[in-house]
Amino acid sequence: MVYRLHHIGIAMAALTLHYHPLSSYCQKVLIAADVLGIALDKQLLDLSDAAVRAGFTALWPTGKMPLLVDNGRAIPETSIAIEHLQLHHASEGRELLPQDAAAALEVRLWDRLFDLYVMTPMQALTADLLKPEGERDAAAVAKAREGLLQAYGFIERQLDGKTWVAGEAFSLADCAAAPALFYAVSYVPIPAPHTALAAYFERLMAQPAVTRAVDEARPYFKFYPGRAGLAARFFDPALA
Repeated sequence: MVYRLHHIGIAMAALTLHYHPLSSYCQKVLIAADVLGIALDKQLLDLSDAAVRAGFTALWPTGKMPLLVDNGRAIPETSIAIEHLQLHHASEGRELLPQDAAAALEVRLWDRLFDLYVMTPMQALTADLLKPEGERDAAAVAKAREGLLQAYGFIERQLDGKTWVAGEAFSLADCAAAPALFYAVSYVPIPAPHTALAAYFERLMAQPAVTRAVDEARPYFKFYPGRAGLAARFFDPALA
């Protein structure tokens, strides 16, 4: 679903991304746009500011970021936004979804699996840390950790003989995987037997678009509730 926007007092360029660099879902779109060779007008959101939140919810009622706006047309949901970017704005020869329908379906499947089975439990662990200590839910935390371990297992099997999760080309699925795994492993490290997943994680972190997204988020890691689990190469508390 897309919405046509009326003037609400927020300046918008032709292709605008409302985002925050610390957000895993925002990073997913940043990585995709980078790989596709697309320049975005990036509008940093501080949703703790009541006026900013009111303006943003006028753009998109759920108040969830990121939100892509293309010539006044609001395009929510990361996977849809990325497909829109590829369809309408990608540089020549760049793609994150293959032209072959069956191959594209495989990419979409793994995009959804990372969103549902890695991003979601990771966010549940983050949300629990944001609660007052007396309101934290140990059972929910245990379930989320178990869910991540289960996901690591089926991703490990999928990666057998592959460079990227859906084949030999970096795809939409890897855009979802990079931020999801980056934060997930700060809560639940990759178990030693999952050597394919560990190697894949390192390939993701070395991918230039992913590296740039992590670097953009780096100044904000001191605000990440799970920062104690971040590797020193990503976050040094002494420098925060």
